[in-house]
Amino acid sequence: MEGNPLSVLVGGVAVGLLAGSLIPRTEREKDVLGPLGQRLAEGASAAFVAARDAGKEELESLAPDKNQAKSKASNAFSHVVNAATKAGKSAASGPKAG
Repeated sequence: MEGNPLSVLVGGVAVGLLAGSLIPRTEREKDVLGPLGQRLAEGASAAFVAARDAGKEELESLAPDKNQAKSKASNAFSHVVNAATKAGKSAASGPKAG
C-alpha cells in the first residue's frame, strides 16, 4: 500500500462500484438519490465532453499546418532529385584524370 497508494485507491473504488451495482436499491434510495445520480451523470457527461474538446484543440494546435508540411516535403523532394541528377551527371562523365 505504501509503495503504490493510487492503485489501492483505484482498486477500492472498483470494488465499491461492483458491490453497489450488485446490491438492489430500495424505493427510498431511488426517491432520495435519483435526482442526485442524474445530476452527477449529467456533470460527468459534460466534463467528458469538455475534456474531449480541450484535448482535440490541444492536438490541433500541436499539429503542423498541412500546407506548410506539404511545402517542406516538396522542397525536400526537390533537393533529393537535384542531388540525384548531379550525382548521375558526375558518374556519367567518368573519373577525371588529374
